[in-house]
Amino acid sequence: MRVHYPRTPHLPWSPGAAADDVRTGDLSALVGAEVVVTEKLDGENTTLYRDGLHARSLDSAHHPSRAWVKGLQGRIAPRIPDGWRICGENLFARHSIPYTDLESWFYGFSVWTGGPGGPDHGADRGPDHCLDWDDTVRFLRRLGVPVPRVLWRGRYDERALRALRLDLDRQEGYVVRTVRGFSRAEFGERVAKWVRPRHVRTDTHWMHAAVVENGLGPSAALWAVRSGALPEPAALAAALKLPELSCSPEELAEVSARLDELGRGGDARLAGVLATALRTARRQSLAPRLAGPLGLPLARRVADLVGLHPALQQPYPDEERRAGLVRLSAAADLGVLHAVAATAAPGPAEREQVAWSALYAEDAGLLAEAPLARLRAGLRTALAGLDP
Repeated sequence: MRVHYPRTPHLPWSPGAAADDVRTGDLSALVGAEVVVTEKLDGENTTLYRDGLHARSLDSAHHPSRAWVKGLQGRIAPRIPDGWRICGENLFARHSIPYTDLESWFYGFSVWTGGPGGPDHGADRGPDHCLDWDDTVRFLRRLGVPVPRVLWRGRYDERALRALRLDLDRQEGYVVRTVRGFSRAEFGERVAKWVRPRHVRTDTHWMHAAVVENGLGPSAALWAVRSGALPEPAALAAALKLPELSCSPEELAEVSARLDELGRGGDARLAGVLATALRTARRQSLAPRLAGPLGLPLARRVADLVGLHPALQQPYPDEERRAGLVRLSAAADLGVLHAVAATAAPGPAEREQVAWSALYAEDAGLLAEAPLARLRAGLRTALAGLDP
């Protein structure tokens, strides 16, 4: 079922509201609530589903600027639950603002758990529920989709919002929403926008002009891998600020295929690809080198894969394998670790050891992304209330 994205009302002090735009006259639902303010991007409102996509119009026809986002939807579709939809901005074509350093040509800003009359996705959610902001960021990152830049977050403060200063030549405006999720019926009370004056500053509508691509920044190569694209060694090296990667395109294609077969996306897929590309680096020095472009948690994750994967290529007593793999699963994603080890194996004997280890791990149910999560949750419940 296709669902039209609601019109976002303008804040009372938004100078860019046209005569036919909607203005919010009641901000009471924001007062006292924690809100997040994100940059409003100048693109085409687009909604992605498991089985397709559309622009703001439900019957939007083909346009050259929509070809790339169709490819993205095809890559991430298997990881979008049935009945869910991702709303965001398609930035492939330049509209009024020329972007030169985008992380991707698509940014997501909300995730909805189902359309009107669709399945109920939780006792505390209705059939058409917008996820909490933090859940939105986590879900989209697992798909490989970035979110707009956060400009401010805190308890709603009109003075703080009015004091925000934007570069009006490079920024269209900002959007305010509650951090907590809400139903579609509450949208007009929980979301509002501020748009710069005279927003459209071109004579010809972008859809009737030649398509001019917006520019991507170095980090776009990382987001492409997260979303399921085939890695490009030179682009990854540039994103990581390294002179080159000591691996072949064929090796990166192999590990990508293994990760895709496991259903890994987002940071898990990126970590596996980078660990394969950097497998000859020293584990101790790798995390500090990667912390800048990746952030420390992901940098450590890559370094751990680099340091641990050779262990799977060595003979190990079969009677101790299961217990050893359980211990290892606390340090790394075993599915990703086996994919890296198999791709990086120097010969048939080492590859056979990795395959044998993977059989044991699969039999023990350890190849999922978080194999011990249910056990940990059950233990927390069982031990709740006990003295520490």
